[in-house]
Amino acid sequence: MKSNQYEMRKTWKVKGNRDELFEILTNAVDYPRWWPSLFLDIEDTGVVKEAGGNMYALRSTGGWFPATLQWNLVNVNESTPYRVSVRACGDVTGRGTWKLTEDGEYVNVELLWILEADKPLLKYLSFILKPVFMANFHWCMKRGYESLNLELQRRRATSHEEIRQLPSPPGPTFQPKEKVKSS
Repeated sequence: MKSNQYEMRKTWKVKGNRDELFEILTNAVDYPRWWPSLFLDIEDTGVVKEAGGNMYALRSTGGWFPATLQWNLVNVNESTPYRVSVRACGDVTGRGTWKLTEDGEYVNVELLWILEADKPLLKYLSFILKPVFMANFHWCMKRGYESLNLELQRRRATSHEEIRQLPSPPGPTFQPKEKVKSS
């Protein structure tokens, strides 16, 4: 494995059903609203015929690093409501897959990312900082788990008052100013 290549895995056990989780996880344009600690902006740039799916231009935080990542994401394989795979290119390049497996009243949500860090800072410092970057990934996933559970509570709320009483999802550690650039 190259020093700037990462295999990142995370599993969440979420109380819910596979259909509602699949709907949340495959609606990329909503990520900044419910997972703002990681996703700052996402723009749907339309269908990419070669890939057979929509392309999204993303601007995400570097987690607790004071950096942003610019990348594009394309849905390349979807097996509703079990699995969705995406291809990423830009500051990171690779493939990610969400896999959803029901387990009683819970769903096991598995994420596997196989990426190469192409942003110069990440690419050239990976050989030294890979453990720090992996710790950052786990921090981001912890915020995502918290945010996903809050989103489920928001969707299941029966009144506006119930929604207002929910805390906001954890936000980014810093707020950069630049916007998404479509490629």
